[in-house]
Amino acid sequence: MKAVIVNGSFVTSKEVPNDVDLLLVLPVGHDFRADLRPAQYMVVNRRRMKRVYGLDVFVVQEESADYAALVRLFQRVRLHPD
Repeated sequence: MKAVIVNGSFVTSKEVPNDVDLLLVLPVGHDFRADLRPAQYMVVNRRRMKRVYGLDVFVVQEESADYAALVRLFQRVRLHPD
């Protein structure tokens, strides 16, 4: 893994944050078709991570279009608190 980027209201000044978003960045050339060990699969299973831990997890390859789009989204600053 190259990086883990954390976002969501957890990283704001909200008194009661209600979400955490994780962007798991894998290296260029990562084989997304490779078999995963059970512990690895549990981390990338988005529905399970949301249900069990309340986390929104996104897995992307470094330098990909998905990576760029999610980084831009994570960098947005909300001008008006919820």
